[in-house]
Amino acid sequence: MSASFHDVVRRVGEVPGVAAVLACEQVDSTNDALRRRADAGAIPAGTVLLADTQTAGRGRLGRHWHSPRGLGLYLSWLVRPRGDVAWFPRWTLLGAVAAGAACRDVAGAVVRLKWPNDVVARGRKLGGVLADLRTSAGGPELILGIGLNVEHREDDLPPELRSRATSLSILSGTIMDRADLAASVVQGLVTLGDRLERGDWDGLRERWTALAPGATSGRVRVLDRQGDRGAWTGTAAGLDERGALRVRRDRDGREVAVLDGESVVPLVER
Repeated sequence: MSASFHDVVRRVGEVPGVAAVLACEQVDSTNDALRRRADAGAIPAGTVLLADTQTAGRGRLGRHWHSPRGLGLYLSWLVRPRGDVAWFPRWTLLGAVAAGAACRDVAGAVVRLKWPNDVVARGRKLGGVLADLRTSAGGPELILGIGLNVEHREDDLPPELRSRATSLSILSGTIMDRADLAASVVQGLVTLGDRLERGDWDGLRERWTALAPGATSGRVRVLDRQGDRGAWTGTAAGLDERGALRVRRDRDGREVAVLDGESVVPLVER
């Protein structure tokens, strides 16, 4: 049975470790809406903002995220992490693990992660993570946004996305419960965030790698969108300490750390 937005909000509010829940029927972007709330006054770390629809949902590299009302899970989580901002790419991976593990646990979907932020199934995109970081006099502040396609049918996806996107309901053949999924995702964020703050990067890296089978030996094509290296191919070699993807370049055998401004495409889907 389809879950109402009220059910989604209620279940997230029951998750231990959630400081507050902000419920919005409609926003432009959950990340942008939560940022405005944080700018307007003090809200605690651990606050989750949920929306039933987004009019200008954002994905990585400026892409639009299709966010129809009542069908997907659209949320953002406020974190004030400790430590050097150089390690903050780890939080994007944390969000992907929380989302991917929840899809497996709640829906039984065989999902995989694609570096750094995509949740995919059967070669199609199921969801994604967007991390927005800023630093101020009060220290670093991170907003981690997650969007997942949950109750969409094929006809609910725009024609241009039907060959590239999917949903948990399409994968399972039954209507999935957004409330169960939301609670599982947020519990994962809280639990993994606590462990990462206590220094358990190795544990998070292991969990991410287990959900991303191509990240340690898969053939990839890299497009450098910010530098001058152009497009090149190589073999993935796991994550470095920052959370960057290490890739052994074909043309010279050099191992390169691929950063968030670059696009990585598997040459063979797994």
